[in-house]
Amino acid sequence: MIGINRGIGLGLGVARAGGAALWYLAGGAPLPVAAYQPIGAASLAASYTNLANPGTYNAAPGVAPTFASATGWTFNGSTQYLTTGIVPQSNYSAIIRISDVTLRAYQIPFLVDNPLWQNAFGVTLTWGIVPPKTTYVYQSSAFVARDTTSGVVALSNYGYYNGVAETVQLSTTINQTLPLYIGCRNQAGTRSMFLQGKIQAFAIYNVLISAAQVLAVTNAMNALTG
Repeated sequence: MIGINRGIGLGLGVARAGGAALWYLAGGAPLPVAAYQPIGAASLAASYTNLANPGTYNAAPGVAPTFASATGWTFNGSTQYLTTGIVPQSNYSAIIRISDVTLRAYQIPFLVDNPLWQNAFGVTLTWGIVPPKTTYVYQSSAFVARDTTSGVVALSNYGYYNGVAETVQLSTTINQTLPLYIGCRNQAGTRSMFLQGKIQAFAIYNVLISAAQVLAVTNAMNALTG
């Protein structure tokens, strides 16, 4: 009954995925700050809805991506991006399902980078994920030699690819004042490193989700269809 009541409370838009609507709560994951599911959405406008809390932190164009219910958002690699209004803080985590990312350097499904804020070692305080040579960024970076063109990538106190943790533990402290963009880098308000590829679903949490929760949400995201 708890799951049913929560689903009803989030509004009719949440039910669009037909049984997989609460993918972002799989494995006992906490309610996220935001959850976006363009795959299976009825329209581009509907795809912007924050399913976890409609009306708060809805995505919005910048320059709107191409939309198809069967594949989600497609970004062109040069101009298209979405705003969220979310300013990541320490101990945030995120998980995203991507596909068809082209093999060129530094493409950004999501990244916020404020060069005005640095830690004691002079490291710029950033937060995000960079394929195709997967880089997990949480103040410091763990670089992983892998061509990541499709899959589910997560950022917590470890990076995760398709539900499996990487070997390098990440710092989870950040002092950030800039809002997060989807589909490109927000570097002190300047957009760069645009994504050429697709996003099917994306969730951001204000806590560090566990390895078991990452795996459960990964499996639930992979089950989403248009």
